[in-house]
Amino acid sequence: MWRSLTKQLADLRVLTGLDLPLLEVLVIHLGRHRSLAVQLRALEDAGQIDPSIASYQRALRREAEIVKSLAASFGLTPSDRTRLHVVPLDTDRSQTLLKFLNRKRS
Repeated sequence: MWRSLTKQLADLRVLTGLDLPLLEVLVIHLGRHRSLAVQLRALEDAGQIDPSIASYQRALRREAEIVKSLAASFGLTPSDRTRLHVVPLDTDRSQTLLKFLNRKRS
């Protein structure tokens, strides 16, 4: 997820090194949202009528709201992209950032 987002955002020229902490938060919440969706689907598929389903649904909605808000900061929806104003970056510098973000960690 991290690599996919960084490449797309770098291609759109809306990602700089200053954005990394916020991007990390976005990726964390995307992961939580996906995990909750899988867990909720498993409960529903198992036919479990359980009070915990409502808490999963609330948590899923909360994560979706957080993701939507953070995604807007990076112009990840068509309407958000229309409001972005980006300046052209030095191609070498943007490639350096992309390589740094996608490096293998030990």
